[in-house]
Amino acid sequence: KETLKEDEVVIEYIFVKDYLQILLIDSQGESEYINVPIKDNIFEEAQTFVTMLETSAAMRKNKRAEFIELGHHLYQQLLQPIEEHIKGKKKLIIIPSAWIYYIPFEALIPSDEFLRFSDLDFLIKQFDISYHYSSTLFAKARRSERKGNLSMYAFAPVYDSGEESEKLASPKSSSLRALDENSNFGPLPESEKEVKALKRLFEKKNKDVKVALRKEANEHELKKNLEETFQFIHIAGHSFADTDSPNFSGIACYKSENEDGILYLGEINYLNMKADLITLSSCESGFGQLNFAEGLLGLNRAFMYAGCPNVVFSLWKVYDKVSASLMVDFYESVLEGKSYSESLRQAKLELLKKESSANPHFWAPYLLIGR
Repeated sequence: KETLKEDEVVIEYIFVKDYLQILLIDSQGESEYINVPIKDNIFEEAQTFVTMLETSAAMRKNKRAEFIELGHHLYQQLLQPIEEHIKGKKKLIIIPSAWIYYIPFEALIPSDEFLRFSDLDFLIKQFDISYHYSSTLFAKARRSERKGNLSMYAFAPVYDSGEESEKLASPKSSSLRALDENSNFGPLPESEKEVKALKRLFEKKNKDVKVALRKEANEHELKKNLEETFQFIHIAGHSFADTDSPNFSGIACYKSENEDGILYLGEINYLNMKADLITLSSCESGFGQLNFAEGLLGLNRAFMYAGCPNVVFSLWKVYDKVSASLMVDFYESVLEGKSYSESLRQAKLELLKKESSANPHFWAPYLLIGR
């Protein structure tokens, strides 16, 4: 109760046999369960919806009608039954279950009207949205104090092609979705521009910022700085999800002495982080093995358990140029004093305004778990 504001509501989803049970908790501490019959084929429709989001080519005009229909059907299943309860609210805190973990609610569509992407009434146009694993963990994150020094550590290996690439680590599996057809990490030149733009932004605001690029972006330095007192940690690079062995999901770094060059999920669990927010500006950093008791076992969850109460992460492969633009807009709002969820929403809305980036493939993968 005391953790919620009047314009916020927690929405928790629980599958019970043939019903989807929706639990709502408001600022008055009142809760209500609503049982919704699970529609035929909704799981298959959710899979198709996510597949279309992940593949920009599948979102061309001739496929847009199908995408709108699917986004509307998912809205009807997940939110239409509680429309009266969320009317007038500003922020939704979503606690998913099962396949719902893969759904970016911001991209759901209340209307099935056929319009261009920039004109569709995506849910992001109505609400700030954040996510969590349970109402208990959300309350714990909400009670944690936001640190006030506004300092940043920004990490970007860049992954230049050529000689330098030999100093990059490779994951144990060559079948991971983050790798190219040659089982290598592709160069990310925009990641260098991204962290340099963030450095300029923070320095302009007279805030401390430390940047690690290329060989300085090694595993030893990352581990060390993850336990320092920066308020913000920003990682712009390649991450990968191993859905068979979650502990081998990781972040690719430069190799360093006594380190293999990959910060694995299993190692993150043992860190003692002090940061208030970590942003994983990388591919599928929130993807992972779906555990029906614990949810998605991804890098985002590991950083939470390492002590960081707020994590921005991605659900699929992202375009580094678009991500760089979104990240600068995001931190600009944060430095102006806006909440993380509001700042991420505003950054996405900026992309949605432009026809070149209005396709939700570009802006929908980034989500916030936390307060």
